[in-house]
This record gives sequence, structure tokens and C-alpha cells, in this order.
Amino acid sequence: MSTLYGSDAMGGVVNIITRKNADKWLSSVNAGLNLQESNKWGNSSQFNFWSSGPLVDDSVSLQVRGSTQQRQGSSVTSLSDTAATRIPYPTESQNYNLGARLDWKASEQDVLWFDMDTTRQRYDNRDGQLGSLTGGYDRTLRYERNKISAGYDHTFTFGTWKSYLNWNETENKGRELVRSVLKRDKWGLAGQPRELKESNLILNSLLLTPLGESHLVTVGGEFQSSSMKDGVVLASTGETFRQKSWSVFAEDEWHLTDALALTAGSRYEHHEQFGGHFSPRAYLVWDVADAWTLKGGVTTGYKAPRMGQLHKGISGVSGQGKTNLLGNPDLKPEESVSYEAGVYYDNPAGLNANVTGFMTDFSNKIVSYSINDNTNSYVNSGKARLHGVEFAGTLPLWSEDVTLSLNYTWTRSEQRDGDNKGAPLSYTPEHMVNAKLNWQITEEVASWLGARYRGKTPRFTQNYSSLSAVQKKVYDEKGEYLKAWTVVDAGLSWKMTDALTLNAAVNNLLNKDYSDVSLYSAGKSTLYAGDYFQTGSSTTGYVIPERNYWMSLNYQF
Repeated sequence: MSTLYGSDAMGGVVNIITRKNADKWLSSVNAGLNLQESNKWGNSSQFNFWSSGPLVDDSVSLQVRGSTQQRQGSSVTSLSDTAATRIPYPTESQNYNLGARLDWKASEQDVLWFDMDTTRQRYDNRDGQLGSLTGGYDRTLRYERNKISAGYDHTFTFGTWKSYLNWNETENKGRELVRSVLKRDKWGLAGQPRELKESNLILNSLLLTPLGESHLVTVGGEFQSSSMKDGVVLASTGETFRQKSWSVFAEDEWHLTDALALTAGSRYEHHEQFGGHFSPRAYLVWDVADAWTLKGGVTTGYKAPRMGQLHKGISGVSGQGKTNLLGNPDLKPEESVSYEAGVYYDNPAGLNANVTGFMTDFSNKIVSYSINDNTNSYVNSGKARLHGVEFAGTLPLWSEDVTLSLNYTWTRSEQRDGDNKGAPLSYTPEHMVNAKLNWQITEEVASWLGARYRGKTPRFTQNYSSLSAVQKKVYDEKGEYLKAWTVVDAGLSWKMTDALTLNAAVNNLLNKDYSDVSLYSAGKSTLYAGDYFQTGSSTTGYVIPERNYWMSLNYQF
């Protein structure tokens, strides 16, 4: 993982649209439809478009893009008489996205660009499908995101300088304040809208320059400023959470020989609360022979707690307004060291395969835990390890038109100290397999048959003594693991003309039903649990629709 991404690489990086504008006008539109055999899941449709081209030749270009998705709600609005817990099936929703990018090539050396992107999502909650109407959720839930980015690229004789400024803001609407998290003198605010808004400002600048014939060096820096407002905290203390950090980084891709390359770098990150931290990395690629390559390296990671997690006091609510979330100002940043080594084979006949071993050691991993049935908080769990092996390959069969693709991953994780010593770190299945048989029937028509397998999955990441009362009920009846499952899919692609392509698929071809769950309760806590997934304030396992049909048309011009 690149040094350039820093600590955010452990938890997701900011998404900047990097697709450059076309030098002539190109466009594409795509329309898709998904039909479910069971009305438990709801049909959906989608439409997206992309268009890019010059406004002024060799100077100014424009890109516009957008998408929309409409989904019908499930016929099932509750699985209990009280609608105590959100259902695991989709609710009616409408999602929209619209964006544009303008590029100005001011000279042969200078390019300036500006990008805007907005997203709107709406979810129906009239029957409390996503959250109780008496527990802090309105009849309609909305999610809004706005992003604005501006950048400048300059080409020197000795390298390229790239800089950008990004502002993004997200807001959840449709949440309400609940009496249980308010001070007595604030009870009159119960039922009022709960503000949930987060904004981030990022300034990033880097220089890429070759040194001699064997080095490509990248140096740069980044500044981040984040703020978050939560109506629960605003009503109690008026506080807005804020965090600032800055970092500098350097990386060198060094070609020691024509067949051997070493990439090494380090990032220094300074957080206003936790001080500074170095995160080095090194990665080696060796082309041993024409078809054989060895790869391996060591990467370190660093991730500061989220703003709300550090708040001293109630920082939010979950569980449909029934569970208070307490921050912990004593939290420490998560740290990790990851090791990877792999062998890759690729020959001109189309046969390719690779085997990679990986291991990550975590320290101060941040996990949530239950103080009681009504209160959760966060703690550093101590040390943990995740390790495994991954195999992937593609094999031509009786002709070059028929190929088999296969990947398999074995993963195991363990918390190595603390109250949950010996318990898994994550909800990852121990065994995962994906297989796909591809057949190029004609030049215009291709088909495929695929299978997905997920082995047994940990139901909980705590030891039995650390489980809540309702979780213990589920454990006693359902056991420690979610069951393994297999799903078969099939599809077809038909290039009808040079510009028009039809794609179709049947998902869950054998119509396996993995969706049955039962309601468990203890005190005020409730949990739906089945053999293949469980859901309460969040979902563990895989929610797999029964047989459904997907079709899309893509037109390029």
C-alpha cells in the first residue's frame, strides 16, 4: 500500500475523480433492470451516463456524469409484532448522483482542473423498516454528500508537480433527538431534528521526479481538517468535534536491475492530539524469469480514533434510539504491521496463477463493547493478528475461447490479549472461493457460469463472557458460527452493434433461500438471527436475495 495514502489507508481514502477528460467527444449511457422472483427483496432499476470532450481544442475540456437508482421496497415491513428491530430486507429508495469536471490546459506545462460532485439518497421508513419511529428515526431518511475539488499540475524539466484541494460534506437527515440521551432540562427537545453533519478539508501536494535512469522519487505533504456535528452532543454541550493533522511523505521506486525493483518510503503524520508517528514501508518485485515474478514487502499502518469516539460523554445513539454511545478520551491510535509475499506465473498461452501469503499484526485495535443493555463504548483491544493465503488463476480449457477463473482465500484472525483473547478479530469467513467459467461463443456473444462459496463465519468477535444477554441467547441456540453457503450465477453478453451491448444475468440460479431469521430479545435489546446472517444495529454475515434477473443495455457514441 502506497506511503502516499498514510493512515487513512487503513480505513478508506478520499475518493477524487481522476479520470481525465477525452480529447474528442465520447459518451456512454447505460440502463439496467433487476427483477426479483420473491417480493421480499424488491425490484430495482438504474440509469447512468458519462460524456467528455473538448470545449476549446487543445485547451478547455469538460466531463459530465450522473446516475440514478430506484428500488422498490420489500413486501415485508416487520418480522415482529412490535417492529422492534430493523428488517434485513431493502426498503423503497431513490439514489441520485451528478458530477462535472472542467480541465484547462493553460500551457504545455500547466493544467488546472475543477470538479464538483453531489449525491442524494432517500429511504422510506414509514413502517420503521430502518429504525423505530419512536426511537429517533423519521418517516423518511436522507443522505446527502457534496464534494468540490480543484487541482493544479505543472510539468518541470525534472519532474511533475501535482496539487489538489478537496472539500467534502456529508449529512444524514431524518434522525430525531430522543429523551433517553438528553439531560432533564433538555427533555423538551425530544422529537426535534438531530443534526448529523461531517465535513473534511484536504490539501495535498506532491512532486514526482526521476533521478538518473533507475529512480522515481515522490515527495509531498498533506493537511487535513475535519469537523463533525451531532445533535445529541450539541443539545448537551454545544460542542462540535474537530480534528486536524498534517503529514509529509517520501517514496522511491528504485530499479536495481532490469528485473528487480524496490519501492521504499515513509510517511510522518502529526495529529493534534496524539503527536507524530512514522509509517515506513518497503516492497520488492523480482522478475525471476520470463513467466515468473516474486513479490513481497512490509507495510505499516496508523489510524487515529474518529472524532466521536474520543468524546468524553454521550457521542450518539444506535440500536434505533435505545443504545447510548459513549466516547472514550483515553483511546490510542490503531497501529499495524503487514507482511506479504507472493509468487506469480503468467505465460503467453493465457495461463496465469499466483499464490500470496499475508499477515497483519494489529496493536491498540479499536473495538466497541457493551457496558450494559443500554450503553456501548469503545476500547483499545490490545494485540491481534490476521493472516491467510490467497490463490488466484486463469486456465484456458479445451480452446482459447473457454477459460476457467478461480480464486480462493483462507483467512484466520485472533485477538491475542485483553478480555476477548482467543476470539476472532473480524467477521471474515475462514474459506472463500469464487469460480467462473467463461465461454466466448462468437465474436459478439460471450457467456459465463459462476459460483460463490463462503465458509462458516464468526457470529461474534467477543468471548461468551463478554456477550450481552441477547447475544448469549443467540449463541446458545444458534452456535458460534454462521453457516457456510454456495450461490451459482449465470450470465450472457451480446455486442449487438459496435455501439450497443446487452448484458444479462441470473443471480442465485438454484434459488437458494438463506434469508430466514428469528427474533431474540432480552430486556430492551433485540436481535434477529438466522443460520446465515444476523442483524440488529448492524448486520453480520451475508444477506443473499433469492433468484433474480438482471439486464442492462450500454450505448457508446
